[in-house]
Amino acid sequence: MEISGIAPGIDCKTFTDVLLEKTEVKTIINNGKYEVEKMTKPRGAGNSPVVKSLVITLESKEIRDNVLEHLRRTKPKLTSSDVIQHSGPAYPIFINEYLTPYMKRILYEAKKIRKDKGYEHLWVRNGQILMKKTTGAKVICISCLEDLGKI
Repeated sequence: MEISGIAPGIDCKTFTDVLLEKTEVKTIINNGKYEVEKMTKPRGAGNSPVVKSLVITLESKEIRDNVLEHLRRTKPKLTSSDVIQHSGPAYPIFINEYLTPYMKRILYEAKKIRKDKGYEHLWVRNGQILMKKTTGAKVICISCLEDLGKI
């Protein structure tokens, strides 16, 4: 899972613990094991790293799927200030399935094609990018940039 919108200077482990409680995900995990990996990206104006997102590895794929399904149903709308009080601006928090940088690029391009060609549905499930023209249409699995050229 990936959590994005974390304000700079916040302790990642504490932030994650509080966020999982506020989104009622801690009960799904059953206080199981999860690992917080910190991802940093340099800011454009300077070279000081700012935490943009965290990757959380859960104990099993089944737990991950249950957590993501719960989040899809409840759609929590939280900001970084809702989770932990800090002095900076409140960033919106997004919790999604983790994608590799290559798959993120494919998703970005797929979003453009979705808008340009009038596709109704675009989603990510189990690391795969899926798209449908209409509700009853056949699902298209997009696994590489070449697949986008076929649409």
